Amino acid sequence: MPSQREEMEKVLKQVIRRLRVSSPLHRYFGAPRMHALVVQEGYQVGKNRVARLMREMNIRGSSKRRRVGTMDFEQQFEQTGETPECPIKHIAGAGLTPPQRCTN
Repeated sequence: MPSQREEMEKVLKQVIRRLRVSSPLHRYFGAPRMHALVVQEGYQVGKNRVARLMREMNIRGSSKRRRVGTMDFEQQFEQTGETPECPIKHIAGAGLTPPQRCTN
């Protein structure tokens, strides 16, 4: 016979699954936003419990944005074959001598 906790977790998993498919945007939601939706539904549940249940169900939030890689200043010029100039232009105006090679 299942315990109260197991029964409640079964109900919560159904709620999370239903909320996830109810709106196209909800499929991107991670545990914090999903927790807020579950609480709005009237369930008293902690965010860590929602996160654990989502992990058990193999549900992860995903980013809609494309991730942009970063590149070091000198790596950028190594790829193009150009010679890098120091990006700090205000050094010359301040009366300071710019370095021979710009290091960040």
